Amino acid sequence: MRTTIVLLKRHVPSLGWTFVACLALGLLGQIFLLAQPQYGGALIQAAQEGANAFDPLIILLILLAASGLLTMGQQVLIAKIGEGLAKRIRDRLSRSFFGLSVLSQEVRASGWYSQCIVSDVCTIVV
Repeated sequence: MRTTIVLLKRHVPSLGWTFVACLALGLLGQIFLLAQPQYGGALIQAAQEGANAFDPLIILLILLAASGLLTMGQQVLIAKIGEGLAKRIRDRLSRSFFGLSVLSQEVRASGWYSQCIVSDVCTIVV
């Protein structure tokens, strides 16, 4: 949790609109999800009564499709944020590592720096 807070404090100013877009997409998706049971109930009721169930069915399908598209858009934005943060952290780590003296590099076990650069970004943030 501490790592997440440090990352957000450090990078939110540059990614503010992306975060806002993610939140807006998530909120809109939740609104569509909350409307689905109402139209699902209307579809079931129309089917039970033998009435025309075409309108509730179409609205329900539109809500499902819109919810899926909003969720997909939100996931794409989240992936872009994560990719950008990881790249910045890896770049910073690479610059700081190659700026160290040879004796400073010997303090850690061999492979520690490459492990951090390649996959374990969170260990060096805090």
